[in-house]
Amino acid sequence: MLPFDQRTWAPQLAMAVIAITLLGEVIAIQILRSYGPLDTAEITALVLILIAVVPPNIHIIRRKSHPHLPLQKTNTIR
Repeated sequence: MLPFDQRTWAPQLAMAVIAITLLGEVIAIQILRSYGPLDTAEITALVLILIAVVPPNIHIIRRKSHPHLPLQKTNTIR
């Protein structure tokens, strides 16, 4: 989901994406730890997934909606 999406359901979807991502991370850590201690590459991959998913969705949640703004950019030639 892009941070510029102005849909009314975007904040709820962003919260769901964050929750599912965190749950997936916890499950992945538990599975990986069952094979042995976490390697540096595994920890790095998990952190990068969090960095890629969580901040854009937090931006969507915290963004104030502007109903007076158009949903699409319009270009008019005059």
